[in-house]
Amino acid sequence: MSPLTLRRTKTEDLADQSFDVPDIPDERPFPGYVRVNLLPQRFLDQLRLKTIKRWLLAGLVFVLLLLGILWYSAQRDLAEAEAQLEVAQLRQTQLQGEVAQYAEVPRVFATASIAEEAITTAMSREVRWAFLLNQLSFATPAGVTLNSIGGAIAEDGPVQTSPGEVLPPQESVGTMTFAGTGSSFSEIAAWLDSLQTLQDYTYPFLTSSTKSTGGTGSTGTAGSPTTSQGGGPISWESAADLSANALSGRYGTPPPATGGSAAPGAATPTPAAPDGAAQ
Repeated sequence: MSPLTLRRTKTEDLADQSFDVPDIPDERPFPGYVRVNLLPQRFLDQLRLKTIKRWLLAGLVFVLLLLGILWYSAQRDLAEAEAQLEVAQLRQTQLQGEVAQYAEVPRVFATASIAEEAITTAMSREVRWAFLLNQLSFATPAGVTLNSIGGAIAEDGPVQTSPGEVLPPQESVGTMTFAGTGSSFSEIAAWLDSLQTLQDYTYPFLTSSTKSTGGTGSTGTAGSPTTSQGGGPISWESAADLSANALSGRYGTPPPATGGSAAPGAATPTPAAPDGAAQ
């Protein structure tokens, strides 16, 4: 084969070979600049593959880093939860000990509640006698002397007094009795009127009176007082019902009054306390 034939054959072989030239963007910095990419396609594919591998490796590292952060956060939360659980269990143990220590408290409260109810029931009809005596000291008219005062509370609770058709029935919680002296019946009447004006008393009435006549005396009753002559003092006794207003109310209200038919004139006076003290 001649050299000319050999050269022609190489030229034809080169002409038959086709090279894929990638599209290269026009990045000419100035007109007339020519850039020629002489790298083969296989080498460019290898560069692209290396780039993809780098991005995949970076993504894998990022995912592993994110998983590590999440795992660390979960472990930290788990440790905090376990610490809180230990504190709660310790607190529960302490509270259980306190429950055992104060187990008697509910029973004590129940006993105290029963005692309080008993006191309320027993003291619901309490009368503060000192207040009544202080009130009488201002209500006693001039010329009347109180020698003794007695008082008693109805054992069965308030009763409804029925004086008759003249006055309406009223509630009575007890009875007060008085004994004293006066110079005239008008003063004794003023004493009864004074009791009538007080809210703590109802139906005051005179039970007996005795007028001294210089060594001898005459005795009368509430319906027929004595009118004998003489300048001696008059010894008298009277009684009155205690209204519900006389109760202190410090321990609750008493039960409602029960029906009754005790008239003031038929009331039984309680014994007078000595030296003017209330019973």
